[in-house]
Amino acid sequence: MTSNSSDIASPSNQLLNRESETPDRKHLAIFLPSLAGGGVARAMVYLSEAFADRNHRVDMILCQVSGPYLDSVSPKVTVIGLKGGTKWLGCFHAVSADFGALWSMLLPIVLSSHPPKTIGYLPDLVEYLRREKPDTMLTAKTPANLIALLAARLAGGKTRIVINEQTSLSPIIKTSKKWRWRFLAPL
Repeated sequence: MTSNSSDIASPSNQLLNRESETPDRKHLAIFLPSLAGGGVARAMVYLSEAFADRNHRVDMILCQVSGPYLDSVSPKVTVIGLKGGTKWLGCFHAVSADFGALWSMLLPIVLSSHPPKTIGYLPDLVEYLRREKPDTMLTAKTPANLIALLAARLAGGKTRIVINEQTSLSPIIKTSKKWRWRFLAPL
C-alpha cells in the first residue's frame, strides 16, 4: 500500500486547512431606538461593521431610522426600520409576554402616562424575531433592552439576547447623597 505525501497530515497541511476553513457564519441583530448621537450609537455602529467584516450577517434594527451615525453604517449591514404601533398595543404585548409580572409592569409600563417610547415597536420586533430568527440580538440602552427581552419571550425562538447597559458614574458621584458613592474617586 503506497501513501501519497499529500494524504499525510503534517503540521503545515493542518495549518493550511485551518486557515482555509471559514468560521460558522452567524446572523446577528443589533437593536437600538435610533442612531442618535452618543457613545452607545457610535459603539454599535463600530460593532456592526466589525461583525460584518468577519463575514457574519448583521441587521441593524432601529425604531427610528435616523441619527448622525446613519451614514456611518457599513453597506455590509442591513438597516431595518420597525413600524411603530400604539403604546397601548405595545403594553398589551408586554403584559402578554409575562402575565405573572403584571404587578411589576403596572406602574412603569401599563398605567404610566409616559411608558418607554420603544414599547410601541414591540409587536414589530416580535414579528422580526419570528421571521428572521437571528442567532443573537445585541441591544443597548435601558428601554431597548427591556423591549428586546419581552420580544424574545413573545417570539419564542432560540435567539440569544445580549443586553448592554452603559452609564457615566461621574454625575451620580457628584450629586448622590448615598454614602457608598463618596468612596469612589471622581472619574
